[in-house]
Amino acid sequence: MPRRRVPPQLPPAPLRRPRSNEEPAMTSATISTEVGDIEVDLYTQAAPKAAQNFIDLAKKGFYDDVIFHRVIPGFVAQAGDGQHGKKSSLNAARVGTGGPGYTFPDEPIHGDYGRGALAMANAGPNTNGSQFFVCVADLSGRLPKNYTIFGQVTKGMDVVDKIVSAPRNSKDMPDSPVAMTSVTIVEE
Repeated sequence: MPRRRVPPQLPPAPLRRPRSNEEPAMTSATISTEVGDIEVDLYTQAAPKAAQNFIDLAKKGFYDDVIFHRVIPGFVAQAGDGQHGKKSSLNAARVGTGGPGYTFPDEPIHGDYGRGALAMANAGPNTNGSQFFVCVADLSGRLPKNYTIFGQVTKGMDVVDKIVSAPRNSKDMPDSPVAMTSVTIVEE
């Protein structure tokens, strides 16, 4: 009896975790500032701790009235010190040293520090808190991979450029700092 030729089997499809009703397909944020809005996509899969931390702090209003305290043209715009960086109660001597009262570990770095990358600022390994920065230039290869990338600006880089172009002092703090008025999370 002739043998029937059996077609080759395809490998099984990779298992995909079903998305729960609570897990959004896409999470983004609008960072509203005194000079315009910055829209960002958040990397909830690639950097879940950093993205969720940003989301939680935003929902609590932690970033409301917080200034961009470090601005360096061709480099970064940094913000997120809700402890010392509130515009209404600014502690200029300590701004940039505060956080939410806790830290969390670094996550693997996915991608690179291209223009518009949103990353955690830190004081060394595993010291992430609330501070973050936006790359205003392509810093790929110029910035060590020590800062968790958790998002990307999708609209409003002109606003970031405006924030960074402000006159600043020798510590890179703007003479007239721009504050975030709110951060709104959009889960689709």
